[in-house]
Amino acid sequence: MASRRWSPEEDARLRELRLAGLSWVDIGKTLGVDRRNVMKRWQRLTENDAERVARLEKRRKYTRSISLEILVPDGPVSHRLVVPDSVLAERNARLAAPKTLTGIYCNDPPLGFSALDRKLSGVAA
Repeated sequence: MASRRWSPEEDARLRELRLAGLSWVDIGKTLGVDRRNVMKRWQRLTENDAERVARLEKRRKYTRSISLEILVPDGPVSHRLVVPDSVLAERNARLAAPKTLTGIYCNDPPLGFSALDRKLSGVAA
């Protein structure tokens, strides 16, 4: 479902209706929008810069290493797992492999990396 663009006029109308004490359902009916969309838009309109940055960072957050927290009698101990070189080499080979049109448009695996290719080459049992 595509996100809906709110116009400045709709934002102003939302502020008026909310300050008038209307419920989310009533505002949604007035604006012709679902109650959840009204609530999300109000949250976006009233959040401060720190909240906005935190929301965007949470959405962007993607780490390549894995952190574990192990509970021991003395307290939690965190460990960072290291990715083996063989896994990195396989990733680099996969990224460097030639792509076909179906690979580009349909997200098929690169040449030599499909299950059938690996089976025919004797890599997979």
